[in-house]
Amino acid sequence: MNKAFFNRTSSLAVSSNGYYSLNHQAVGAYLIFINKEDRSETYLCGKPDCSHTDAESPYFILESCDAYIGEAVLGSIVCFHNNIYVLAYDSETFEVWLVKISPEGSRHETLMTVGPMPSNGSYFRYVFADDNTIYMSYYDPEPAGKERTVSLAKIDLRTKERSSVYTYGGLDVSIGYL
Repeated sequence: MNKAFFNRTSSLAVSSNGYYSLNHQAVGAYLIFINKEDRSETYLCGKPDCSHTDAESPYFILESCDAYIGEAVLGSIVCFHNNIYVLAYDSETFEVWLVKISPEGSRHETLMTVGPMPSNGSYFRYVFADDNTIYMSYYDPEPAGKERTVSLAKIDLRTKERSSVYTYGGLDVSIGYL
């Protein structure tokens, strides 16, 4: 049985045989698998001849590596039925997408657009209810002391339809955990 470990700052997702880690670098993010048995860390890349990192700057993952996922929402990694899910982010268009990644990292499939987000923060949180349904919360990133809106939506992954479950507005409101 797979379980997701997450909160507003988490970058880990737990699977039956290890942990998937979402790591951020200066430009973009990448995924690492940590084996439960020996605690070894490997880039989540299915390419046998991939060097993973830049030869001149080994701290940066190559964009051609399967482990590289571009910009990602902080704490957005979830493991469900042996697949990894991450919220990808585009800082130019401010759009957020739900991306499904195979356990070995070779397949990245954009499932749907989630919505806009004004900056890369942890404004979206989600949890799987079943194979085809996720519940996703969003809170407006207004600073403390200001009115903000929080919402909870049900998303059908088959139809890509979103339906509102709950919306609330007020001073300093937030949805902390799902």
